[in-house]
Amino acid sequence: NPKEPMAKLLARWHEDPDVSAAFWEERDSPYRQLVERAFSEYVKWSATPPVPTHAGMAGIIPGDSSAIVNIDGFRLGLIGLNSAFLQLSDGNYEGHLDVSESQLLSVTNQAPDDWTKNNHANLLITYHPPTWIERLAHQRYRSEIYPPRRFTAHLFGHMHFPTTEVTSEIG
Repeated sequence: NPKEPMAKLLARWHEDPDVSAAFWEERDSPYRQLVERAFSEYVKWSATPPVPTHAGMAGIIPGDSSAIVNIDGFRLGLIGLNSAFLQLSDGNYEGHLDVSESQLLSVTNQAPDDWTKNNHANLLITYHPPTWIERLAHQRYRSEIYPPRRFTAHLFGHMHFPTTEVTSEIG
């Protein structure tokens, strides 16, 4: 409910660092409880999905997860991070969302570089493209979540038209 006080405060995520700090640091924060309620139907669905899945690790918020798919000795690491947890009402959220290194740390045993180095290839999967992440959060995304060579590719949905971007970085 967008009129709920906690939803109004979450909408101010980037202007009030106390909100995001409480969200990540306090497991029982009212902000986190609101997001868990908002994603409760997804949690029910994911308990018995109608598609094959691989054992993995759940993260801090619903939708955060990691899994390793082993096909004839080829290890493919899959990391899904919930980029929609701030999108709790209608409206244009482009440039206003966030993904956090806390999410990545929680699905990689606090060691994303070690986790990804154990695989032949790694995919980052989010609902939104990086362009939907707020400017300062996007800088953290590039340095803490998606630095050069950690992931083979970042796959995302939400787009209403097909798009691809090829990036090659040395570093």
